[in-house]
Amino acid sequence: MKIFATLLIVLLLSNAACSAFNLPSGVDNSVEASVNSQIQRPVTGTEQSEQIEEPTLDVLLQQAEAFEQAGDQVAALVLYDQIIAMDAQQASAYIGRANLYTMEENFDQALLNLKQAIGLEPDNAYLYALRCTIYLFQNGAGQNEIHQTRQACNEAVNKDDQYAYGYIKRGDFYILQGQQAEALADYQRATELEPKLAYGYVQQGNIVASQEKLEEALNLYDQAIALDPTYAQAYLKRGLTLRYVGDLSAALADFDQTLLLQPDNSVALLNRGYIYQMQKEYENALADFDSAIKSNAEHANLFHTRGELQYQLQNFDAAIADFNAALDLDPELNSAYFNLGLLYDTSDNTGEAVTYFRRFLLLYPVDDEFSAYAQSRISAPRSLGDFAAQLFMEAANLPPAPTPNWNSNPPEQRIEYSTRYYNPDTGRYQNTYCSNCREEWQRDIYFGD
Repeated sequence: MKIFATLLIVLLLSNAACSAFNLPSGVDNSVEASVNSQIQRPVTGTEQSEQIEEPTLDVLLQQAEAFEQAGDQVAALVLYDQIIAMDAQQASAYIGRANLYTMEENFDQALLNLKQAIGLEPDNAYLYALRCTIYLFQNGAGQNEIHQTRQACNEAVNKDDQYAYGYIKRGDFYILQGQQAEALADYQRATELEPKLAYGYVQQGNIVASQEKLEEALNLYDQAIALDPTYAQAYLKRGLTLRYVGDLSAALADFDQTLLLQPDNSVALLNRGYIYQMQKEYENALADFDSAIKSNAEHANLFHTRGELQYQLQNFDAAIADFNAALDLDPELNSAYFNLGLLYDTSDNTGEAVTYFRRFLLLYPVDDEFSAYAQSRISAPRSLGDFAAQLFMEAANLPPAPTPNWNSNPPEQRIEYSTRYYNPDTGRYQNTYCSNCREEWQRDIYFGD
């Protein structure tokens, strides 16, 4: 499932170091004489149990936390189960299990454990922030459970208005609902309360960048990176903004840094590939697009983008395969139908070309040069050969820049592209079109789809 770049809240357990047990030797020092020999008598099970001191709950909690931090979730769950068996009033154990089940995306078990914890500590704001987190993972922006998600996120703030993570989680909820002003206010309040919270600055940067306040966004990303130089998303979002303003060398450096931290980040690979494509480093561009698809083979846009490059390189069979793969993942991706129409037009296969142009027009209710061209090919199909390829290159702004190239083209020359947007009233994505698709592009790169 797609999941946003959401901040997971760490367990609020003791910070004491885990201590080791000093186990007895298992051997009694007494010596018992025997007719045949003298032997050292082993300690019986009863005697040994009397000598071993039972670990305290605090020690078990410390060990469980250590296992969890080391990534050994099975061992951590075993210890949390043991703690609850010893004392069913231990809220920390239920919280630990809720965290582990959330990471495993076992949301039902996570919520059951969190309910137990809230019953024991009803005024703990952290518990409501964690429940808000679980609902965000479980429900996303879906409408069926939106009320309970909003309620949980509000409770995290209402229980403690000085708790920074409560504002962070409610801000995440507002982002999913498209309420950017409310989200920005919550993220700003969170960083006021906790100035070292890098995530809060990145989320603020995402919002102001989508509003084209690019210098302010870059400053916020700089703050996040200064606070946490290992924060991959901060480099990624700064790189996307730098690419948008046309500073390709700086953007390339940020994508390189992102990939050092997260080698399989498909967004960084895709955008670094775009830059290589702009710079006519086609081999590097194709390698990055290949790697992006390998790391995220469920995203139609990755196949579509590689298909555009394959078309540019005149690898027509590979381009057709990529456009078809994109349509398998997203049957309403109208630009893929248009590009397939052009490909078949170029290869004199007018029958296939007409079929794809018809499908394109069904999904593209816009009166412009694209629809006019598609209609002309349906009405009077004939081979246009190189002219069709030339039209594709102009439509895609290739070379040197990938589709769409808002940076180098003046506004009056920018092309209208069909796109998709999330409709919160229906809980699904719908097709539409927008002039330049700038707003949709910004929404996609800063908040995901």
